[in-house]
Amino acid sequence: MGECTRQCAPGDMITIHGIYLPSIITGARAFKSRLIHDTYIEAFKIEKKKLSYKDTMISEDMINSIERQKEKTPDIYTALARSIAPEIYGKEDLKKALLLLLVGGLDKECNDGMKIRGNINVLLMGDPGVAKSQLLKYIAHISPRGVYTTGKGSSGVGLTAAVVKDQITSKIFNNKEYLTILDELTLEGGALVLADMGICCIDEFDKMSDYDRANIHEVMEQQTVSIAKAGITTRLNARTSVLAAANPLYGRWNKKLSVNANINLPAALMSRFDLIFLLLDKPDTFEDELLSKHVAYVHQHNSHPKLDFEPLDPKFIRSYIAGARGTSPIIPK
Repeated sequence: MGECTRQCAPGDMITIHGIYLPSIITGARAFKSRLIHDTYIEAFKIEKKKLSYKDTMISEDMINSIERQKEKTPDIYTALARSIAPEIYGKEDLKKALLLLLVGGLDKECNDGMKIRGNINVLLMGDPGVAKSQLLKYIAHISPRGVYTTGKGSSGVGLTAAVVKDQITSKIFNNKEYLTILDELTLEGGALVLADMGICCIDEFDKMSDYDRANIHEVMEQQTVSIAKAGITTRLNARTSVLAAANPLYGRWNKKLSVNANINLPAALMSRFDLIFLLLDKPDTFEDELLSKHVAYVHQHNSHPKLDFEPLDPKFIRSYIAGARGTSPIIPK
């Protein structure tokens, strides 16, 4: 009997009180398995703490640092935006949009119970090699509850949620004629559920499965995931901002075709995005030379070249965003 503390999801800490017990492997599984028995915890009490920007501790030193930075840089908005992934050349407008994505909006609940989402959704559509995936990974690193995944998903759960069989708690009933194996069904959440109160960065958004494509409409607008399978009917919270990256239908953007012909996404799903950025790799001798020098310097020195400003520390950006999210702005008359 004891206590176990571990991190179960990005930003989550869970504490389990229970007994550590063995489970003997029998039947056909004993021939395939190399172990004599499995182990499991018979839990008595589970304590889960979900970390978010509200749990980010802002010390007095950080507050003083923010005030000093405001005196040095009057335009703190541009300084914060340019400090997002300084290794990536240019794209200042896109970085400003990603900063607004991190800050987010204000969730509103009307008197009749209707909720209006404050999180915004951003789609990056463009040619290969324009640093879409690098921006997604950086945003997932800054956010306290950032989850980075791909559209295909690395397991059967996918992006939303699914009902799966739990092999550890399966029960074997020995009748006179045959053996009956009864697997217990469990509800397993996907990337969007794990990124609740955070940001979910989805790469290869155009290559997601049909099951996730049908369910992601509800996530992006209602911010919930409804499940009705195998006798399990429930609704999971997915209060997250979606930052997605996708490639055009033919690999590269074809200027001769229309926008709808280039984008391989349904119109109903496109309407869920508040901001859509089109990143094209246009041939330009002057810009290509500056970009190649920037990339070569990063590969040589493992850091960004000298800029005309001092990039802010990621801890400073996270603390500043946490302070900004703590305010509740209102629209004046």
